[in-house]
Amino acid sequence: MYPVTNPTRGALIYVQYYLPHSHPRFSWDDGMYFHELKKILARINPEFDDSWVTAFQLSRCYYAQPVCVPEYRSMLPPIRSGIRGLLTADTSYYYPHDRSITESVKLGKSLAQEMLGAP
Repeated sequence: MYPVTNPTRGALIYVQYYLPHSHPRFSWDDGMYFHELKKILARINPEFDDSWVTAFQLSRCYYAQPVCVPEYRSMLPPIRSGIRGLLTADTSYYYPHDRSITESVKLGKSLAQEMLGAP
């Protein structure tokens, strides 16, 4: 067992919990998910303490991964909206790659670089 003195200070934990929207757990309220998550974290680390959690956010998506038709990218609106300083994008712009944290970071960096170089 590892000696523990709040190892999560300043840490961010991302927990994936993919379910079809028809599954009963999909409609749980946030508190029910949080309770489940704490039980899981305590199984991973028996010394886990609720006080380590300073924030909790739950997001629900009805479609974890879209199925794209050929030439899907050509159907997306341009990222540059025509309004100076406004860029719009979402996970659809990862195409042809799957949605992932890595693709989010890549797109975020690309948008930031475009904003910094924007006229």
